[in-house]
Amino acid sequence: CISPVATKQIIITEVPLAKFGISNPLCLDKPITFSDSSSVVAPGTIKYWYMDYGDGTKDTLLNNNNHLQTYATSGSQTATLIIETPGGCTSLPFNKTFVIHPTPVVDFNMPAGVCLPSGLAQFTDISTITDGNQGSFNWLWKLVERFSGERRGPIIDKPSTRYGSN
Repeated sequence: CISPVATKQIIITEVPLAKFGISNPLCLDKPITFSDSSSVVAPGTIKYWYMDYGDGTKDTLLNNNNHLQTYATSGSQTATLIIETPGGCTSLPFNKTFVIHPTPVVDFNMPAGVCLPSGLAQFTDISTITDGNQGSFNWLWKLVERFSGERRGPIIDKPSTRYGSN
């Protein structure tokens, strides 16, 4: 006796490719945007996005909309994405390592008073940052003069301005 032949169709798909980008700047306690750029060969689709942000937070996402993550500690982080198709094919992990920068503590010294007729006031930056990278700071001073109004200061660490008696 010969049994009848059973035929079933199977769909063979390529392995999907997980990939994402992140927004700048990467600052402590500020939201970072993760943008999906994963792909799968047509007619395939992606069903799940498994995101590991590297800080103990994990998400299973159902779409490729941008999503936000805020990091509570500075330093190096590695985020990982794996995607899955409706047929259960999973991508290789896509890893991205990046640095979350600490927030500077803004501070400056200024004279206790300004004497006329010179009216010269020198300001000195004494801002700090936990990673010790004060040398990489950029400055934008907003010096407000009572009679002549606002003046945007130079991008230096020790600006000065001259106040008048008007």
